[in-house]
Amino acid sequence: TTLLRHASRGVAFGSRSAKPLAARLTELAKDDSPRRVLRFLELLLQLAEIKSHTRLASPGFFVEPDEAQAAQIGAVCRWIHEHLEEPIRQSQAAAMLAMNVSTFSRFFKQGAGRTFTDYVNELRIGRASRLLIETDLPVTSIAYRCGFSDPAYFHRVFHQRRDVGPSAYRKRFEAR
Repeated sequence: TTLLRHASRGVAFGSRSAKPLAARLTELAKDDSPRRVLRFLELLLQLAEIKSHTRLASPGFFVEPDEAQAAQIGAVCRWIHEHLEEPIRQSQAAAMLAMNVSTFSRFFKQGAGRTFTDYVNELRIGRASRLLIETDLPVTSIAYRCGFSDPAYFHRVFHQRRDVGPSAYRKRFEAR
């Protein structure tokens, strides 16, 4: 059950511990027998037994606005996702909803549970975390690909969110 709770925020396993299971998961996708479900459950059980995994998103990452705000918050969040690698200004988002920045700021924080900047940075750090694990791109390139125009600011925000710098974060996963 711990793995399932953690999985709601995304989970990354070290390559050493999960690589053999990844091959089995690929085989499972091609399997159309009735035993496929049992094999999948066995695979989940093995993943749950791996103690060394990292949660990728911080608590409260998922935005669940109330019904009255859902369409507007949803539109802004989709826009953020689509433009994450570009400079994103709160004033642009406010203009999308025909609000002034101050009103939008309160509206977004109430609907998303965090400030606009925190939300954007959380998404960017999530994407950077994935790129650090899955690619060999230089850290500075990853910073730019994730929408950070200043590598020093990227390092500072990454360290605040992950309690470790980007290079050390990558090394954690290379060692597994």
